[in-house]
Amino acid sequence: MARISPLRLWFPAAIVLLLPIAPAAAEPDYSKDPVLFVHGYFLGDAGTWSYLKKRLVEQGWPEEYLFSFQFDDVFGCNPKHGEEIEAHAQELMAWTGRDRFDIVCHSMGCVDSRWWIRHMCGYGRVNDFVSIAGANQGSVVACLEPMSCGADQLCVGSGEGAWKDNLFLLELNECDMTPYDPIRYTSIWTSLDEIVVPSTNAVLDGAVNIEVEAVVGHALILSNEETVGHLVAALDGGGKNDNVAAGPQPCVDLCDGLPIEPGPEAGDVVEEPGASPDSSALPTDGASTPDAGGDLREPGEMEGSDSGQQGMDSGVPEDGRAVDSQGAEADSSEAPPLHPIRRSDGGCRSSGAGLSDSPGAQSSALLVLLLSVLSSWMAPRILRARIGKN
Repeated sequence: MARISPLRLWFPAAIVLLLPIAPAAAEPDYSKDPVLFVHGYFLGDAGTWSYLKKRLVEQGWPEEYLFSFQFDDVFGCNPKHGEEIEAHAQELMAWTGRDRFDIVCHSMGCVDSRWWIRHMCGYGRVNDFVSIAGANQGSVVACLEPMSCGADQLCVGSGEGAWKDNLFLLELNECDMTPYDPIRYTSIWTSLDEIVVPSTNAVLDGAVNIEVEAVVGHALILSNEETVGHLVAALDGGGKNDNVAAGPQPCVDLCDGLPIEPGPEAGDVVEEPGASPDSSALPTDGASTPDAGGDLREPGEMEGSDSGQQGMDSGVPEDGRAVDSQGAEADSSEAPPLHPIRRSDGGCRSSGAGLSDSPGAQSSALLVLLLSVLSSWMAPRILRARIGKN
């Protein structure tokens, strides 16, 4: 009888052992905070968060606690973006029955989210804030797009502290880049960022700032395993806020009816929702929605607030009119807007924040823009390919 070589028996077994094994899905942990994902300029929601959501589910986050959306105008700006964040924050709270959640943002979405925290009562709803390649101090590249107000709000020069020449960023950053002490901030960034230029503009004073070691740019940082590790640590309370300004929270517009103490920490017992979400079941028509405890709550109404105060407490008046801190309608003829928003008709170059007019500087900037567009086009496809392999 022919003798079979042991090598022929062990080789197939070794191949099987070397094959990648998909990690088992973790049991959903409903003590974790829900997460609101806010996408950046141009890329939109589709493809931006697919990889990170999948990895968080594997780490124990309930899938229905990971909530993302797309802005109506991906080239738009604040205050419209802030109003959309508020609407989706109310939807998330109504669905989960939780009055606090975490925010994970990318690129301009971090600027939008920080504006909402400061000016639309968002400070009272956030536990952990995680910026990934956030354009927190603006970007030189934004000055190459002269048409949209979104780019105008981010346009800065290349020098240190150039954000102070942009009226929108000056108003947002000057008082405190990480307002409101209970919120723990983390900024994850890459020195190879081709969109946030200079790349150090992603840093937040007062936060845990983490430069990834992986060779990734502005988009691919969202599909990197190193990013996942930093993100999980940040959402589990790993951020910080160590530059709190003196006085009673002077860097946010204070609102009535919002909780002051931080929400439940990981490990606290939270009742599991009774059913998995269905997109068709999410409140879209203003109907009352039961929270996790079974009480009926109108969308936009938070625990501890009177229903008559909904408009004021959420920071969004029902009729869209500007109001002062006492709820009275503001008279725009008596004073300039409280929060200056730079419009694209003036252009960021008119304030001295733009790029040099020299041909060499403009040529380099156009090359960066072309590389940025190519990277943005390729990133969702690479993300889908990686997810498909897993």
